[in-house]
Amino acid sequence: MPEEQFMNVRENAVLYDAILCGRNVPALYPTAQWFGSYAAMALANELAFFNIRNEAMVGSSYCNMDSIDKMTFPFQVASIGVQWFGMPSVGKPTPNPWGESDEQAEAAGLLLWVQELAKHCSLILKINQDEKIVLNCTMAPSGYGVAGDVDISSPSSYASVFSTWGNGDKELTNRWKFPVPLDIPRNQTISCKLEFSSIGKRILSAMMGPGQLVTKDNEMGQFETPAYLPTVIDSVVGVRVSLEGHRFVQQRGALHV
Repeated sequence: MPEEQFMNVRENAVLYDAILCGRNVPALYPTAQWFGSYAAMALANELAFFNIRNEAMVGSSYCNMDSIDKMTFPFQVASIGVQWFGMPSVGKPTPNPWGESDEQAEAAGLLLWVQELAKHCSLILKINQDEKIVLNCTMAPSGYGVAGDVDISSPSSYASVFSTWGNGDKELTNRWKFPVPLDIPRNQTISCKLEFSSIGKRILSAMMGPGQLVTKDNEMGQFETPAYLPTVIDSVVGVRVSLEGHRFVQQRGALHV
């Protein structure tokens, strides 16, 4: 069938890429350039998106890019958003000599991650080497994700409860919208980076964690024997950049007349 009988069609689409941070994250995803701690992340010059990972490397939960180094279809960007997300660190408190626990310090780190660091971080989007936009991250809420509040009912108690805000309410229009859609041709390189200010890096380097989450304990609270060891998982936090708009792909098996 002659090629001219087919045409590209416009489809709604979202491109996204995430960076994770957690104790075992680098071991689970050794090629993703992710981080094992907040302090390790603070040492990075920038956090890079869309030109480091693809879906095959980390899975569609975190990235849906087909290729690392080029766009596989023309894409028209209507909006951009940044989502900061994380898991709580809740476990048996182990007070230090000042009467504070690692649990409390890790909880503070999570609050700083999801609520504060975006204020001290820039967002830069490039097509090839052409810088298209520079924003403070708070100007580009995600429009997706979790919204809620934080309730530390008793910071020194094992019963502390956490529900964290995302960066922006769950409303798709709550994003940075381009006045004129941004065209990205096929086979062009797209890149996005987050850069923390000196204040942001200082906050990040001082944060403890991400820690661990105790998901199961025995009723008596006994930890003396292996039979009573708790179930512990590593907490993971992350930041996700998404581009919402339209992609242009070949009509799937349909004849255009």
